[in-house]
Amino acid sequence: MPYKDIAAFRRSYRSKDGSFAHQRSHNLVRDYKQLQSYREELGRASLPKTLENYQKIVYNKSDKNNFDHYIDVRRKGNISAVVSFSDWQDMYTRLKTIFVGQTATNGLKITGVSQHFVDRTIGTIYLKDDNKKREGVLIKDIQKVVFNGIVGRTKKDSFGRNSTLLYIDNVADVTINTETGVLIQCNPNSK
Repeated sequence: MPYKDIAAFRRSYRSKDGSFAHQRSHNLVRDYKQLQSYREELGRASLPKTLENYQKIVYNKSDKNNFDHYIDVRRKGNISAVVSFSDWQDMYTRLKTIFVGQTATNGLKITGVSQHFVDRTIGTIYLKDDNKKREGVLIKDIQKVVFNGIVGRTKKDSFGRNSTLLYIDNVADVTINTETGVLIQCNPNSK
C-alpha cells in the first residue's frame, strides 16, 4: 500500500475531486489489477516497480500517452522485449534533448520527436507479424544524417502531410515532417 498509516489514507480520501491524491485513493484496486495484468502479459521487469510509480504515470497525461504507446508496441513486437518503459522514456527524453531546437540539413527547425521515431531508434529482435528483425539506429548515425545528410524526396502521405527523406548511403534514412518539424522515423540504410 502507498499509505504509511490510516491517517494518510484518510487525508488522501478527503482530497479534492480530480486531484492526483483523489484519483490514487479512489482507483487503487483498479490500478493494482491493471498493473498486475500488464506484468503477467509483458513481464515484471518492463513495467514500473511499484503501484505508486504506476499511478504517477497513469494520472499524468503525457506519461499515460507514452505508456499506452509502449504497451501497444510491446504487444505488437515493434520494440525489443528487453526494453522497459523507463528505458523507452529515457530514449525519448534523450532524443528530444539532442534534436529539438536544432536545424536539420534541409534548413527545417526540429520541433519534436514522434513516438514511432523512438521505436525505430530502439528496434527489435523480431516483429510478431512477419518474424523479421528490425534493427535500431545508433544515435550518432541519426545525428550524421539529420545534420549532414543528403536531402531526398519530399512526399505527401494519405492524410495530406508532407515529409522529407534525409539520408546518407550505408548509414541511415531519417524522415521529417516538413510542416511540423517532427522527426517521424529512421531506418538503418545499407544501399
